[in-house]
Amino acid sequence: MTPGIACGIDIKIVESLPVVADYWSDAFYRATFTPAEIAYCLLQDRPLVHLAARWCAKKALQKCEPAYLQADLRLLEVRLSASGAPYLCAVVDGHSTPLPFAVSLSHTTQTAVAVVVKIPTMPGAKSAVTPAVLPAVTVPPITSAEAGSCWQSVWLPLLMGSRA
Repeated sequence: MTPGIACGIDIKIVESLPVVADYWSDAFYRATFTPAEIAYCLLQDRPLVHLAARWCAKKALQKCEPAYLQADLRLLEVRLSASGAPYLCAVVDGHSTPLPFAVSLSHTTQTAVAVVVKIPTMPGAKSAVTPAVLPAVTVPPITSAEAGSCWQSVWLPLLMGSRA
């Protein structure tokens, strides 16, 4: 196992969440979601699908980082960036702090899933480069043999904390 790299995944059957008359006052929803999460989900066509995805993100975070196993789920919040990408925050006393985890959510009408990944910061890294600032590059297709070689020579050293 590579030190500092962790991954958690969770999947939920949407219909396993309780259907209630008032999501704001229901004990399960009040204990599991922030008011902002409930508000966002209730504005969607299928609120339970979005609630299930947020449940999965919180459970995947707990699997990724056991320090969150005892965390009050109301203090963890899934938010969306301006581009629509989900991210996790800790919410304490009305102040929100983004957590250092990548989050991916997906769902159908029946199932929701989330993956949470923690990747350590590379020593000496000055700032993150986002896809929006990367130049457009045309990448030719590669063979499966080249892909294996690329994995071993480029990606594996990066994930292991060294540079190729």
